[in-house]
Amino acid sequence: MNLFFSTPYWGIAIGATGAAALVALYLWRRRAAQFKVPALFLWDLPEMRERGGRRFMPRRPPLPFYLELAALLAMAFASAGPFLLRPADMPPLAVVLDDSFSMTAAAGQGESPRAKGLALAAQLRAAYPGRRMVFVTAGAEPRVVSDSEAADPAALWRCADGHSDLAAAIALARGRVPGGELLVISDRVPEIELGADTGIAGFGSPSDNFAILNVRRGADRILLEIGNFSGRAQTAELRVSGRREQREKLEFAPGERRRLLLKIPSEERNMPLKVEIFPESDALDCDNRAILLPEDCTPVKYAIAAGFSEAALADLHAVLDGNPEFVPAALSAPELMFIPSGPPSAPAAPARLVWHESGAAAATADLITVKSGDRLSDGLSSPEARWAADPAETLPGEPLARRGRTALLTRSVRTDGGVDVHLNLLAPKSTVAATPFWPELFFNLAAETRALRPGPGYANTRHGELVPVIVPPEAGISVKVTLPDGTVRNVPAVGGRAYLAELPTGVSGIEAGTRKWEVAVSNFSAAESDLAGSATFRSKPENPPEPDEGVRHSLAFVGVLLALLLLALHQWLFAQKGRTV
Repeated sequence: MNLFFSTPYWGIAIGATGAAALVALYLWRRRAAQFKVPALFLWDLPEMRERGGRRFMPRRPPLPFYLELAALLAMAFASAGPFLLRPADMPPLAVVLDDSFSMTAAAGQGESPRAKGLALAAQLRAAYPGRRMVFVTAGAEPRVVSDSEAADPAALWRCADGHSDLAAAIALARGRVPGGELLVISDRVPEIELGADTGIAGFGSPSDNFAILNVRRGADRILLEIGNFSGRAQTAELRVSGRREQREKLEFAPGERRRLLLKIPSEERNMPLKVEIFPESDALDCDNRAILLPEDCTPVKYAIAAGFSEAALADLHAVLDGNPEFVPAALSAPELMFIPSGPPSAPAAPARLVWHESGAAAATADLITVKSGDRLSDGLSSPEARWAADPAETLPGEPLARRGRTALLTRSVRTDGGVDVHLNLLAPKSTVAATPFWPELFFNLAAETRALRPGPGYANTRHGELVPVIVPPEAGISVKVTLPDGTVRNVPAVGGRAYLAELPTGVSGIEAGTRKWEVAVSNFSAAESDLAGSATFRSKPENPPEPDEGVRHSLAFVGVLLALLLLALHQWLFAQKGRTV
């Protein structure tokens, strides 16, 4: 529909040209000049000469002129009419809005991609006021925010997620408007392949950014990761605010990412802390701060079952003995149970570490990959050590660490709601326990076990993550959630669990019966904070949907029928004139 002859303009142009030619023929037509003589025999040369040129005849045009003009205009309407559609007859348009927080980046105090996307949405509504438009946000979970003729997504398009699932949002939009046209508004080129019915508008620009990438709070420490996503060195000031404010100047090389370990003063361990960074150059503000609530740091009660090898027992005691995250408990009532692989030889506990150390162990030079974005593997680095594992061992659950096709660490959820962590490691032939990977894994394991206690799984989380809440039996069948802006939600609890989705940034309160907790949500995402891939571009759909053909034919038929009636009347008038003569 981008060609001239695929638009109504060509029909209008031809009709206007024909009407102008008809008017010219009637007003500037040639006529014979009259000569008065006393008698014809006195005229030697009876010759009638015609005078041509721009001689205007001011007399009124005859009726056939109006009939011919009306027939021309009717034919023009017949040719252009199929393209003169009402907005309601046009295919519906679904607009997919990137809901990640990188859409709020403002380089050089200019407009953000979100502001430019809202301006484009306003232009589309103004150009097609009656056309159906559906707006779908693409965040961690896609959702329809508006589906009406006066759709305005500004109020619900917050751009606060740390991940944008465009594929799921496009699938939701295509299911909402089958046969319609799709438009994606983002700040970077999608990694997925778009269909022929989908266009895209990008409003991003590469910018320097400085961000907090990850933060974890323990009993007496904060593990912080900061990144400098710019092509030059930057100086940033780190501030940690509690009862008093701690400040530290940090120097970062271009593209550097650094982990910091901050000690929490004893008088501030049971109070909220605010972590902020103030860099020299920054395009995003939302990833520069975090509120950290005190986590439940009560030591995890553990027990070790019989059947471990001496090397495995030595590695366990090396990380557990003297660790403030753990405390030994009686074999009958542990929160975390360490058991060797095989038939269970101890009572079930809320969390279990199942150690697989049998079989033909092998260690290869393949790189060990660790899944990111999971609480149990969060902060784990690929161990630079010898990891001997059985390649034939099939571990149940979701892989969190693997080497090639061999799963090294997995997690599975039992039918009773408990968690099993499976470890594929032959201790006598491995040196993993001598690397930072080992204490980091057990630090996460303690946090995973605490998440099985009544209340929210974690006091501090990322935006877009699902927050599970263990509801005590006496609390009833719902959980009351008070958001940072004062809005109240009631979330049902099924099987003693409630799941809180799409909690906004800030501190939310949770009530279950007489029990109360708080959850702090912050924005962390290395992929969104890195703005090097942002770009401005525009691409139209290769094969946009066409309007209903039934509407086209009916409009053309009306024009053709009117033109035929006018021409028939024109011919009838000429026939009547001939009979009169």
